[in-house]
Amino acid sequence: MIDKIVIDTEKHIFETTEKIVEKLEYFKSCSLAGLDNLSESERKELHDEFNFFLNIDLSLFSDSYPTKLFRIIVNKRLDKNNPYKLQKITDLIGPPEKCARMGRANGKGEGVFYAALDFSTAIWETQPDKGDFITVCEWKIKEGQKLVNHYIFHPIETNLSDESKRAYEAHLQQFTNIHQDYRSTFIEILKFIAEEFMKPVDREKNENYLFSSLVSSRFLQRGKDSNGFQIESISYPSTRRDCEVTNIAILNSLVLEKLDLVSVQIMTVGEINYDETNKTRHDLIMVSPLITEAERFDFENNQIHWNLKKELEDAIRLHEESEKLKKEGC
Repeated sequence: MIDKIVIDTEKHIFETTEKIVEKLEYFKSCSLAGLDNLSESERKELHDEFNFFLNIDLSLFSDSYPTKLFRIIVNKRLDKNNPYKLQKITDLIGPPEKCARMGRANGKGEGVFYAALDFSTAIWETQPDKGDFITVCEWKIKEGQKLVNHYIFHPIETNLSDESKRAYEAHLQQFTNIHQDYRSTFIEILKFIAEEFMKPVDREKNENYLFSSLVSSRFLQRGKDSNGFQIESISYPSTRRDCEVTNIAILNSLVLEKLDLVSVQIMTVGEINYDETNKTRHDLIMVSPLITEAERFDFENNQIHWNLKKELEDAIRLHEESEKLKKEGC
């Protein structure tokens, strides 16, 4: 089999589409067999092999201005000793590099902020359990800011969200700039990459993110080029929402520079209803009526100030309502 896509980068000489597809099928078979079944050295060898093979720039980007981003943190996954209230603003973004495990859009040791364009997708992606404390954060792009965003689209099966339609049109326009002789080749490469982003992965077997994390690292971790250009985020299909392009991964280091923190709430999950047959339903979870809200954010000292007065008032009110119902029921 071939070992790289482009034979001569200066003269733009590509391998044939048939040979490229053959190699992609090999990588796909490795992925389907379960990359967690490989040894660490075997995964490293496969990583290097894929990295060498993909000797082509596949960036399809446009400016993004997300008006709403939702990030849900299952508190016990972040801090088992204090699963109720997160205290630091930095707890609301992605994990620090030293704690970052391989993810769908990041390699090990790479800090990335994951969010969704709507609350339901954020719930589907995190799937908290009954009784879990979750922290629900809403963010938006700062006035005068934008994200240079790379979009992962499947060339055939893309399910567009409202937010991504404009970007998809730009993607199609960019695609017309590719020489007709190479378009079928690019379609096959984009299909493989999109399907790696779209495949379901067990959270405990994150080694299976190998291919998508490598592609993401190329975009997000390479820094600015000689002209100061940099890919700052990646939007990709949600495996939980029929592959609708509703997920985004942003460089951790840019989150507080680019985004405004709108609100933060702590909720307790009362009931869960992850119905695979109706993914668009809005009652995926039911939460306790006692919701704790952040009062203000102290960015200078990295502190979340919770509205404890309102929390106490709500607790008293709910207790009184409960007692009233008991009496009415007697």
